[in-house]
Amino acid sequence: MRLAASTAMAAIALCLAACGQSETTTVSVPGGTVSTDATGSSLTVKGANGEVVQIGGGGDAAAQLPDSLPLFPGAKVTASVTGSNGTQKTISISFETNSAPAEVIAFYKDKAAALGLPETLSAADANSTTFMATKDQTMVMVIASKGQSSTEAQLTWAAPPT
Repeated sequence: MRLAASTAMAAIALCLAACGQSETTTVSVPGGTVSTDATGSSLTVKGANGEVVQIGGGGDAAAQLPDSLPLFPGAKVTASVTGSNGTQKTISISFETNSAPAEVIAFYKDKAAALGLPETLSAADANSTTFMATKDQTMVMVIASKGQSSTEAQLTWAAPPT
């Protein structure tokens, strides 16, 4: 029942934002709040314990990546999700590029190595390539696959907040 009420409130907030009712619409739901921007391009959920999740379609999450782990050069962000619970911050960015999946993976392998993160997973099949590097509570993972007209990739970065 709580989930249904939260989902309904989130849907209402999104509808209000999409209709241009105000710059930001915030709705209180059991256990936190849900906010959207006026364009309907982002959604922020705040939990009662300080957890925060932001979902968006723009490149705002890319700006939150550490300087040592930039967005792939020339990439177009298609979606993003960021979250924080006080002990861990996670950023997940979906993007498209005209570069080959192998180039995307190689770029992030180099960045992970420069950060001192050893490779913990490398896998490939006919459709996609996955790379992950972890150390302590820090992780970078990239999945890249050839789409119809471009390479589609997802970059996930998780680390203690700085």
